[in-house]
Amino acid sequence: IVPEGGVTKRQMLEVPYPNFDDVKKSDGEDDAGGDDVPTGRWRDELCSCCEVFCNGMFWMACCCNILMIGQLLNRLGLNCTGDKGGDKQGVWTTSWIILVLYFLVGYWVWPLFVIWVVFCLTRIRGYLRKKYQIPASACGETMDDCCMSFWCTSCVSIQMARHTHDYEKYPYQCCDNTGLPAGAPMIDVSKV
Repeated sequence: IVPEGGVTKRQMLEVPYPNFDDVKKSDGEDDAGGDDVPTGRWRDELCSCCEVFCNGMFWMACCCNILMIGQLLNRLGLNCTGDKGGDKQGVWTTSWIILVLYFLVGYWVWPLFVIWVVFCLTRIRGYLRKKYQIPASACGETMDDCCMSFWCTSCVSIQMARHTHDYEKYPYQCCDNTGLPAGAPMIDVSKV
């Protein structure tokens, strides 16, 4: 039953598609040192990860995602469970310990590894969406972040890393605890 004045059979329905060029960008005070970090949308689509195929970021996300998660946690000032107040050296060391344990006893710790990765990525993604006012899909906030983190782990990691900094200006550094070159501005984490 359609209410009076509603859609009729075979009527063409037009829905405007948002123009992302008009989406506001942050003012530079609460982001990565004045770079225009988009607010209200992700800088790159989820499947844009292939754009950095020849970059260390792609291979770090695919082969050593634990270390990339550690870099994201450090960059955002989060601890190993995604809460505020991370100690950079502690997070980086913990990421390396988890990676080494995974390679030493891989099969036996694999379920714990997957749980920690999905948990951390879900928390980081939620943090970034809240900070930059990025809406969730129809699934809801936590479910959207959790499903994306489980099914598209590497793409989610790359999307979040690329969202916070302009990689044309600040190329990815695999061996740094934030993934950024020395002198790259840090994100102001006090405003979330």
